[in-house]
Amino acid sequence: MEPFASAAPDRIRLSGPAVALSSRSVVMLSMVLHELATNATKYGALSVPDGHVAIDWSLRGGDTVELFWSELGGPPVAKPDHAGFGSTLIERGFAAQIGGAAILRFDPKGVTCTLEFSPR
Repeated sequence: MEPFASAAPDRIRLSGPAVALSSRSVVMLSMVLHELATNATKYGALSVPDGHVAIDWSLRGGDTVELFWSELGGPPVAKPDHAGFGSTLIERGFAAQIGGAAILRFDPKGVTCTLEFSPR
């Protein structure tokens, strides 16, 4: 998130404990976060001066990371007519590659994404 945070330092909030991740989890999580941040910059909350992104995560039971991405203050959101590369990567690729679950929502107030996966 550093490239996006340096462009908008007070508009991205990260909150959660330190979690050791497997290399496979790091790669997929990085791809998903990059895709979400890129879209937020182009079309979402980071495309306007008052928008912001919150990324919150927790470790449940020592074996499941729960991460929640939320955008607020951006332009109104509408669900795309078809799933593009990013949506497919997030909703299908994430689960297929690391056995996790991803739910992407296009709420009019902002995009949200919930990820659940094993850190190992």
